Amino acid sequence: MSEYLERVADARGRVSPRWTPSRERVLRFKVERGLGRRRALMRALGGVALAVAALFIGHAGYRYAFGPEHIVARGGVRHDVPKLLELTDGTVVTATSPDARLEPVEVMPNAVTVRLEAGAAHFDVTHREDRRFCVEARGVAVTVLGTAFTVQIVGGGVHVKVERGRVDVAFQGTHRQVAAGEELFATGTENANRPAPSASVSSALLPELEGEVPTLAPSADPEVRGATAPAPQRAAATTQPSWRALAQEGDYRSAFSRMSDEGPSAVHDEPGDLLFAADVARLSGHAALAVPRLERVLRAHASDSRAPLAAFTLGRTLLDSLGRPREAADAFARARRLSPGGALAQDALAREVESWSRAGEPGVARQRALEYLDKYPGGRREKAVRYHGGLE
Repeated sequence: MSEYLERVADARGRVSPRWTPSRERVLRFKVERGLGRRRALMRALGGVALAVAALFIGHAGYRYAFGPEHIVARGGVRHDVPKLLELTDGTVVTATSPDARLEPVEVMPNAVTVRLEAGAAHFDVTHREDRRFCVEARGVAVTVLGTAFTVQIVGGGVHVKVERGRVDVAFQGTHRQVAAGEELFATGTENANRPAPSASVSSALLPELEGEVPTLAPSADPEVRGATAPAPQRAAATTQPSWRALAQEGDYRSAFSRMSDEGPSAVHDEPGDLLFAADVARLSGHAALAVPRLERVLRAHASDSRAPLAAFTLGRTLLDSLGRPREAADAFARARRLSPGGALAQDALAREVESWSRAGEPGVARQRALEYLDKYPGGRREKAVRYHGGLE
């Protein structure tokens, strides 16, 4: 055995492997491959950890990703984390009351719509010309491009206070521009029969508050702190309130009765008053008597900026209240013709599809549905249009 060990020791001393460039390349390759596998393993482990964390957070309902613009929203009420919504462009919504609750409705690159379900929230919206940001609350819509403001639900109405920039507040068919330092209290369509402490009503209802708010010249403005508002018209030679005053208080039945008692001269032949009177008729349960007022706007004031809204409201009245879908389809088509690129055009085309479908004209409904999909790919009414157009 000792002889064997001696021979091994003698051979080990004489063996000396040569270090060649080829051997160096092979060794370097093996080392780098080993390091690459280790980095891949670390990345995989990191990804698994992130996935587990995201699953845990999503399961808890604390925050979630929504829409193509990566909106991060927090569900429920959290007293320790007041941030309710955050967009990647810097837009932030924070709770200013413990019961504040915000829900996303639509999040698209060029349009964001959220709904304030309860409480009060502060909105700091980053200015972007190509993006419309809309806040809905109790039937009131606040639309902005970029500003800072607070929206608070108070009883049957909504209080809006602007800190920076300007917002457009739409409610019950009219709208009001509110600038920095001004405040507004408004009641929406959901509370149309409740008196509002400092808000008024005029013109026709907006299209479900889903689209952009058209610019109108209302016949009666709400009281806006910091802004000058025209004084309401008063009935001459009487101590009784006029039909306009009653409507501004939300008492539409009494307003309609008073308007009828005052006779043909009760309504002025101008778009704002005609639309206001049509609202009173519809909201008091006399939808058929709203039709002549709206048709009068279209006949005598077709060039007025409020004519498209009159046509759209006529279509809604004929379709939803009177069950006359063919006439409704014509009214919606007219709204589009009067303002092809206006804020009501998309909704008018969608409602036209529905009207033709309900009129028993599936072929026409399908044609209009295809037109909608071509003009407004990914539009907010796409699902309803596909349904009524027979494309599903």
